[in-house]
Amino acid sequence: MGQTAHFSASGPALPVLPAACKRSSVTSLLTTDWDTLGVNHFAFRASRADFLRAQEELKQRGIPFQFADHVACHSIYFKDPDGPRLEVTTYELA
Repeated sequence: MGQTAHFSASGPALPVLPAACKRSSVTSLLTTDWDTLGVNHFAFRASRADFLRAQEELKQRGIPFQFADHVACHSIYFKDPDGPRLEVTTYELA
């Protein structure tokens, strides 16, 4: 399969794995280009304080984002100006 890339600002590296899209009965979750390999989005884990700061920064810059309550964590999703979707997630819910 493809190469794995690792990103790190400092500390542990973030592995980025290519995702294969294949035909499935759950077609609503997949792209229509069944033979494409690619990265769906990049996710970053943050402390609760940094998660809240990220939301404020996006609001101040007028960048639309979606909030998602995944029960075990909270995430915000937004689009990078270069195209990829980004996710910031916190597991600190209190």
